Amino acid sequence: MTRDIEHRDENYVGVRGQLAKVTQPMKEISTAVFVCERCGFDAEIPQTGDKMSEPTECAGCERQGPFRLNIEKSDFDHHVRIRTETPPDETGDLQEQYIDGDVRGDLVWSGNDEFGLAARSGDRIIAYGTVEKR
Repeated sequence: MTRDIEHRDENYVGVRGQLAKVTQPMKEISTAVFVCERCGFDAEIPQTGDKMSEPTECAGCERQGPFRLNIEKSDFDHHVRIRTETPPDETGDLQEQYIDGDVRGDLVWSGNDEFGLAARSGDRIIAYGTVEKR
């Protein structure tokens, strides 16, 4: 990878390279709406990470559920996974250098009911984003 990594702050960086892989867009729940099966109250719970967060107590009847996920009222974002590599003309060794990342939200555009990135495999890009440990 051309280690042109620009630091904006501690966790926000820019990576310059060639787009090697782009997955098909996938849906990811961003705000889940849970319905209390006792009183019918809707609880909106923002979702982050890999595990689904559910309400612990109903704000309507103050009981601990049970709750049912309402898919129709929940909000979804689209995301794709990308791999950025050192361009072939800039690599000096046989070892491949790459960085994998996720592109989420408004950057995964929709045109004529199709989702994807404006860039395609083989394009040279600068990917800006935050660094998260996994």
